[in-house]
Amino acid sequence: MLAAWVDGVAGSDLPISDRALHYGDAIFTTLRVHAAQACWLQAHLQRLQQAADALRMPMFDWSAVHADIERAAAHPQAGVVKVILSRGDGARGYAIDGSIGRRLVVVYGRPATDPAIHARGVALRIADLVLSDQPALAGLKHGNRLEQILARSECVDPGIYDVLLADARGHVISATSANLFARFGDEVRTPLLSRAGVAGVARSRILQQLAGTAVVTEIALDSLYLADELFLSNCVRGIVPVRSLGDHRYTGMATAQALMRSLHTSLGLPIP
Repeated sequence: MLAAWVDGVAGSDLPISDRALHYGDAIFTTLRVHAAQACWLQAHLQRLQQAADALRMPMFDWSAVHADIERAAAHPQAGVVKVILSRGDGARGYAIDGSIGRRLVVVYGRPATDPAIHARGVALRIADLVLSDQPALAGLKHGNRLEQILARSECVDPGIYDVLLADARGHVISATSANLFARFGDEVRTPLLSRAGVAGVARSRILQQLAGTAVVTEIALDSLYLADELFLSNCVRGIVPVRSLGDHRYTGMATAQALMRSLHTSLGLPIP
């Protein structure tokens, strides 16, 4: 961590009564910084606003959140900015009466970029953990990430980049910190996130880019072995092609490479 602000004041200390600490009662987003600018800033702000409304959080000062992000992105060593919006302080118990909200903005350095993941693709496996259904939280990037933490702990093999998560019906949802796309012939599919998962900003960009050829639908986990191509999307790491899922190998990367050419420049990421 290079710097942090709490409600616009430099520092990283939160009151012990903050509900984010007690219950994960918060939302967040993570932005890549390129040329001292927060990439895709308006899309991130829009997603935060939608999540705050869905969770009936206090009315945040969005102009202040915007200013906080721009100030953080201007840090000379900034590579990533993380924004956490907490419901704020509360008494013991789950009731949310009287909470007034709190914002925390953290600056991190530029993450190490391994060009090989973009050029050769990555290896995935299927997680043992099964995601629970919760339509009220589906699509939102809220502060409770315990399922993702447990799933990520399954990556004990250093050769495995990430695991894919599925729900109890056997429908794939995502990787632990990235959305998934699968190409079947000329059609690109990405999982429906009406019961679980996070609707990423990069995912939305790709759906706009592929309008007319991309479909949001339920995808059976087993059907991924029939796909011509898999790739992941994330606002910090960009487009990451998949070379294997378990013992199954993929040779196609055409769609991922085309998206890299169109999206990676704005993120300051390599284009193989």
